[in-house]
Amino acid sequence: MNISVITTVYNRPEHLRLLVAALAAQTRPPDEIVVADDGSGPETAAALERLRASASVPLRVVRQAK
Repeated sequence: MNISVITTVYNRPEHLRLLVAALAAQTRPPDEIVVADDGSGPETAAALERLRASASVPLRVVRQAK
């Protein structure tokens, strides 16, 4: 069975970093994390790219245009 976690974000890069870290530390981490970004600014977009590059769990980002 595959487990996907879907979450939303809007200009809260620190909360997202904590969420990804907590999910990765679970006894059974998810197979993927899908982040729906609701038009966040450049700081959050940059944080998402850093997380995608360093996360131990595959991270997919879906962005809503502003």
